[in-house]
Amino acid sequence: MSVTLRIFRLALFCSEEELKVRRNGKAPGLQPWNHEVVTELAREVALLSSQQSAVPDSSELDHESTDWIGSQQVSSIIGWNIWTVQRRASDLDGRKVAGKYVFRESVVRDYADGLTDGELAG
Repeated sequence: MSVTLRIFRLALFCSEEELKVRRNGKAPGLQPWNHEVVTELAREVALLSSQQSAVPDSSELDHESTDWIGSQQVSSIIGWNIWTVQRRASDLDGRKVAGKYVFRESVVRDYADGLTDGELAG
């Protein structure tokens, strides 16, 4: 059986939710493996996403999904150069995975919408 990108995204979502509740006091508390699982799943999602064709399937059109994109895609969406994207990664909730930044596409698009609406001056 081959694990699909959709399944990796779902597993990443579940792992991130577990990490959040453990940080907020769920017993037995935060464990070292919580962060490890999230990091590895994010790496797989970023890798598989970068290998996909340019045409998304219908399941990828759901804006609530966790689609991870790289700095180059963020640059195209927001209109910043790569250096600015990486420098402002924390503004976009970026994560460093295997030495490269990855970002949730929905966060980037929301941020870009804020820029065009004049909400995020600065």
